[in-house]
Amino acid sequence: MRIQISVQGLRSVLRRFARTQDNFVENKKGHWSIGNGGYDCWWELYYDNCPVAACILGTLENVCLDPKDFEKLQTVVDDEYPDMRRWA
Repeated sequence: MRIQISVQGLRSVLRRFARTQDNFVENKKGHWSIGNGGYDCWWELYYDNCPVAACILGTLENVCLDPKDFEKLQTVVDDEYPDMRRWA
């Protein structure tokens, strides 16, 4: 099942996660949350509590998003985490 997303609030969740080093950060007024992963998964992004993308060894991988929505998400992640490798 593919879901459509709004990236509103994503940037602030990513910034807070990087700044605070908390294990889990959520935007209480929005849709986004992010949490530490395990093993090769560095972190996972959630939209309305549904996992939509995961950072696996520095590469952002699409879990269930429409390719256009994933590209929007990827652009925000690239802006906030420029040292991550670009998903190919």
